Amino acid sequence: MTAEAVFAAATAGDALAVRILGDVVEHVAMAVIALAAIAGPEVIVLDGSIGRALAPWLDTMGRLAARHLLGPPLLVASSLGTYATALGAVAAALQLAQRRGAPGPYRGTLTVDTAPDVVARSDVA
Repeated sequence: MTAEAVFAAATAGDALAVRILGDVVEHVAMAVIALAAIAGPEVIVLDGSIGRALAPWLDTMGRLAARHLLGPPLLVASSLGTYATALGAVAAALQLAQRRGAPGPYRGTLTVDTAPDVVARSDVA
């Protein structure tokens, strides 16, 4: 069985799939709590096929995390798909080049949007 099949079955109301997905949501919430406690990010972007598939459960994960954190991060699902890593690397390289004053046609005019490309977000704050 694939993750996609479990998500589809849970959405259709299959009891076993709903329990499995509930466990996944709880474990991701625990990871959010750990990351937030150590690094204190304002936003956590979930990516990958499973991360994006969890978009409907962002509020649930946010509520679970908020029980254990003073200032829980905003949870969002990326819409960048399979190119997220490459796009992030290019954006980081361009920002670094701009900060270092690299010569080129984009010097002084380059802007990189640092906000995640959001398809879903948690409203829990």
